[in-house]
Amino acid sequence: MDAEGFNATLLCNNKLVGAKSFTGNLPVPEYDDPSPRDFMGHGSHVASTAAGAEVPWADMYGFSGGRASGVARNARIAMYKACVPRGCPGSAIIKAIDAAVSDGVDLISISIGGGPGKPFYDDPIAVATCGAGMVSSMGMERLHDAVNAPAFTLPGVMISDTAAKKLDAYMSSSPYPVASLAFACETVTGENRAPMVAGFSSRGPSVVAPEILKPDVVAPGVNILAAWSGAVPPSGSKKIDQRRVEYNIVSGTSMATPHVAGAAALIKKVHGDWTPAMVRSALMTSAGPLDKNGRGIVDGGTVTDATPLAAGAGLVLPRLAMDPGLVYDAGTPEYVGFLCTLNYTAEQMRQFVPEMSSAGSNGGACTLTRTVTKVSAQPETYSVTFAAPEDVKVTVTPETLEFKRENEKRSYTVEFSLQSQGKVRPAGTWDFGHISWENRKHRVRSPVAFKLEDLNTDTIMQ
Repeated sequence: MDAEGFNATLLCNNKLVGAKSFTGNLPVPEYDDPSPRDFMGHGSHVASTAAGAEVPWADMYGFSGGRASGVARNARIAMYKACVPRGCPGSAIIKAIDAAVSDGVDLISISIGGGPGKPFYDDPIAVATCGAGMVSSMGMERLHDAVNAPAFTLPGVMISDTAAKKLDAYMSSSPYPVASLAFACETVTGENRAPMVAGFSSRGPSVVAPEILKPDVVAPGVNILAAWSGAVPPSGSKKIDQRRVEYNIVSGTSMATPHVAGAAALIKKVHGDWTPAMVRSALMTSAGPLDKNGRGIVDGGTVTDATPLAAGAGLVLPRLAMDPGLVYDAGTPEYVGFLCTLNYTAEQMRQFVPEMSSAGSNGGACTLTRTVTKVSAQPETYSVTFAAPEDVKVTVTPETLEFKRENEKRSYTVEFSLQSQGKVRPAGTWDFGHISWENRKHRVRSPVAFKLEDLNTDTIMQ
């Protein structure tokens, strides 16, 4: 629709099929921005990453030059503006989500910063997105030894926190400190390890629901080249930077989100009848837990092996996710059951399920039942493999699952028990493993996290 500074007839096309703003007429003057135009660059960057059309050449002042496209390059984009330079008003976000759902979008990609976690029933965004197909990065970004490439207005270099402390010590110790820029093509680890979890990436466990393993997956988010708005310079500072570019290199969890959203769009194109839970399952169970050299993914914040609390299920692999073999689905009964385990009251749960009349907890069972749905066409048999800490016994029943037709369902149980002869560890200790259903064509892998709550008896499967 037309809006101030935006002519829908001229600017909408087969790629951008709509644009709406929800930042106009707000009570706070600095938030008042009625135009859906992108005056910050962020929206253009993430949208083109998710679904930008292919261009024969893209670069930023000669860096990262080459052919480029979004992950789902044939998908269409509808933009819903809910943020302004001062922030993202909650009311605008809710209105934008409601409009997107009403318009019938297949997926919502939302990249915003997050504050301290609120209970789901007290989080308007959680309530608004209940049941929607959404890909988000909403955790607090944390900076450790991550190195990225911001668009400096003067010659400069970005160094890690550790290097900065060394540099500061040198400058303090010398009356005439001298520096030069030299490029040795070296890495923090001494070798090219990719993928690597960025130091600024949000870490688990979830502060709201530690019963769910977070994050889900990792995706590219460091030094991402994508489209940029001509209304803002690459540095974002209009006062000192007069440059304008068509493409910019930016880092952040915001940049990882549209990669996953694009992969989800590819899945949705092939499997239009899948629920959001099935799409999420395909992305997670097909993710790669190893780097390009066949070793564990490195945590760039600690330069040690990344645990599932840093890398989730692993790196998103879109081609594998489109043919995952098996998926885990979830509907209203499963979500209600989950909320019950959080001891939510009936009133709190009515925020998500208005017809809810009662609530209760099922306790902290050590035996779990899971149901998988076969989504491949040919008959298949899967065998289970698993890994767990040496003092945790894992029993999966049955050990094989046989499927004869598409959409057939099979259930299995997993029992975890802490062995009394295991090593002594303090309460609160985390350990990790996985459960994987495999055959020659498919591997359906789920990470498992254990938290030792009691020295003698209890573990929790995430």
